[in-house]
Amino acid sequence: MAARFASAIIYDKTWVHRVVDSLTFEAGEVINSQSVSLDLTVPDLPAWQPIEKILGSGATPKCSEDSWNLAHRREKDQIPVPLALLLKGVIDQLDITLEGKSLPTLTSNENRLLTIIMVKHAVLEIIPDAFSLDEDIDSILSGSVSDFEALDIVQELIKVAESSSVVAHKAHALLNFLNNLMDQFVLFALAPASVVGQRVVMKYKISSSAGPAQQASTFPALLLPFKYQYGAGTWWSEASYHVDITVPTDLVISQVRVSLPEQPAVSEPFSTPNSHRFHGYISSQELKESPLKILTLKLEPSFQGIRKWSLWLSVLFALGFIFAAIVQFQPGGLEAPMLRSSVTLLLVTPALMLSWLARNAEHPFVGRVLAPIRTLLIFQALILYLSALNLATQLTHFWVIGWIICYIAAFLVSAYALYVHGMIFNRGKAL
Repeated sequence: MAARFASAIIYDKTWVHRVVDSLTFEAGEVINSQSVSLDLTVPDLPAWQPIEKILGSGATPKCSEDSWNLAHRREKDQIPVPLALLLKGVIDQLDITLEGKSLPTLTSNENRLLTIIMVKHAVLEIIPDAFSLDEDIDSILSGSVSDFEALDIVQELIKVAESSSVVAHKAHALLNFLNNLMDQFVLFALAPASVVGQRVVMKYKISSSAGPAQQASTFPALLLPFKYQYGAGTWWSEASYHVDITVPTDLVISQVRVSLPEQPAVSEPFSTPNSHRFHGYISSQELKESPLKILTLKLEPSFQGIRKWSLWLSVLFALGFIFAAIVQFQPGGLEAPMLRSSVTLLLVTPALMLSWLARNAEHPFVGRVLAPIRTLLIFQALILYLSALNLATQLTHFWVIGWIICYIAAFLVSAYALYVHGMIFNRGKAL
């Protein structure tokens, strides 16, 4: 029975029809939410029995006590349903539902036990002479060996598979599955046995501060647009795959490109939503060819707010600095009466610039995307403050040096302003 159960999970995945992966990065939050919906028909297999029968049929002596405890702590009318392969790590919150109703989950030890039993039966199904690899399989699944040792074990499995009369695609699928288990685990949920043979929708939602996406570039934040990558793929390669991504309304997704993990530099345009929401679709045929696609999303500031007014603030900076230069060259030298009276007027512009930096808590993506604009405002405000300081003081020896510094800094900041404004206003430009 456990062998049939393993076959339905590792080899025959046609009972999962559609996968919808939704990522939400909410404004003001550092927790990223990932919700995955599975449209599936629970297959009517002999292996889909109450959980104590599955575990009882495949328990090894060293697992028998855990199997007995698990079997007696669960209801007899519940069956385990595998939902996903997830990366090992801390999960802040996990919710699983069936048609809107919450489902219980297995503990990490129970997940591991069920996975070990399943894998052992799958190995014996295609590699009858694999009894000597039992301990090796246990060591991979328990994480008690290093990555290099685990890879050696997988290589041994490959040799055994190649020397045995097995179905090639099954051996390949099993070895890939074992390789994934080095840093991932199978997420099981307990569903009522009455759903066997029915088409249902099961969902799981994960909240984590780490987030499922990562920054795509390691270049300085002030020089390039912000891009992040997401591995758009599914364990269920026979199912169509849909991905929905929502970023804070302060941002827009200006471009999406798709590439293969082994060829990240070769990418094709996927979509140009120009919105804070994105929906993409990958067919089951594409997933069969490559189960994992890398989506690279380019994020830009939305037109409202600081992006809309940053150009005007740069104009105010230029006017303010020109005003300071004019006052500097007025006759009367350091004793000119208008020097100090002009300082107050000159400080209005940097005060306005810095007021844009006072914000509430925001998502890290927002801070990263707005970093070039905010840095530009800080530099511009600093130059105007230095100009006002030069006008207000009467330090003869530092008068010329101070203005030379201001002129050089103003030139550099103006060049950076042209770059930033060109970068954020050229929305249609290719990556």
